[in-house]
Amino acid sequence: MDHPLRSLNILKQILLDEGSVEGMVSQLSKLRQDQLLTLLGYSVHWNTNSRHFLVANCVIRAVMEQIPPEELLQMGDFKSKVEKLLPYLERHMARVKRLKQYVTFADFVYEKMKLPDADAVASN
Repeated sequence: MDHPLRSLNILKQILLDEGSVEGMVSQLSKLRQDQLLTLLGYSVHWNTNSRHFLVANCVIRAVMEQIPPEELLQMGDFKSKVEKLLPYLERHMARVKRLKQYVTFADFVYEKMKLPDADAVASN
C-alpha cells in the first residue's frame, strides 16, 4: 500500500479482470478502512490524469460507500482532498459529456449514410 504506482497498476488489473466498475468497487469494499483512506489519498493524485480517472473514481466511490460521512468529516484532511478532487472531476465529467455528444452525432451520421437494403429497393 505504500507504493502508489504499484497500487494503481493492481487496481487497473482488477478493473480489467472484473469487467465493471461495480465489480471493482465490491473488491475494494473488502479492504480495511485505513487501506481505503490510503487509496483515497493516492486517488487525489491519480485523478489529475485523465488516463487514471476511472480507477480514482472507483476508489472514491468505494470510500464513500464504506465509510460513514460523519467519520469522513472528522478526518482533518478530508475536506482538502475533496477540494483538490472537484476541479478535476468537473473536467472529467465535461469531457465525458462531450464524448457522449460526439458518439450520438456519429451514430446519427452513420444512420443517415447507410445504404438502403437491397430487398427494400427491389420491392419498390
